[in-house]
Amino acid sequence: MMYLLIVCLAATAAAMPAEAANPVSVTVYYESLCPDSINFYINQLYPTMEVTNISTNVDLQLIPYGKSTQMKADNGSWIFTCHHGERECYGNKVHACALKLMASKNERLTYLNCLLKSMREDRKIVFPAEKCADEFNIGEKAQIIQCANSTMADDLLAEMGNKTSMLQPPLKSVPTVVFNNKYDENDFKSAQTNFKGVLCKYISSPKPAECSGTSGSTSLPSSIFAMFTTLLILAYQFH
Repeated sequence: MMYLLIVCLAATAAAMPAEAANPVSVTVYYESLCPDSINFYINQLYPTMEVTNISTNVDLQLIPYGKSTQMKADNGSWIFTCHHGERECYGNKVHACALKLMASKNERLTYLNCLLKSMREDRKIVFPAEKCADEFNIGEKAQIIQCANSTMADDLLAEMGNKTSMLQPPLKSVPTVVFNNKYDENDFKSAQTNFKGVLCKYISSPKPAECSGTSGSTSLPSSIFAMFTTLLILAYQFH
């Protein structure tokens, strides 16, 4: 019985997806209130990153800043001007704080999806930083809210601005998506409506089954291992 338990545990561990050795670097430059940014995240980025076999092949960096500008005041504080106004500046800060403070990658993506989806549904509501944190039981809720209303958020947003300014060629529109740290115009355009397709082009072989459009979510190595485990169990039972 102990032998059988060990085999089952081994099968479970082997079936769990591991981070890829050479993940694709994906950088997304966006804005918290930009309609195009919101639609891209909700319809392209988030659904793709929910697919575990694909997301484990991605090193994702989100840059909530876009066409904002920044300058230092005489007293040393940051002054930001955002594309969609002061409300977007606050939204960008909430995003920046969440990206910095939340430990779980999946929870970060889900929390940001809630923020963006709420803004798409009603741009006039109170910015849903607390509502989305409560909805998904985000443990870092208090830290995120405190951060967003402090100089820490200013520093984080300024850091996002510095990263945006280093993009070559300079950012012209949002969202801008860059694969493996090299901007490609064709990839940028295609990713707006087929992010998964462009991403899969960069994932090293063997590619996940989801990249070929197959319906099965179980990878070939996992299937073979499961078959092997079944044979071992049967052999044990008839021993």
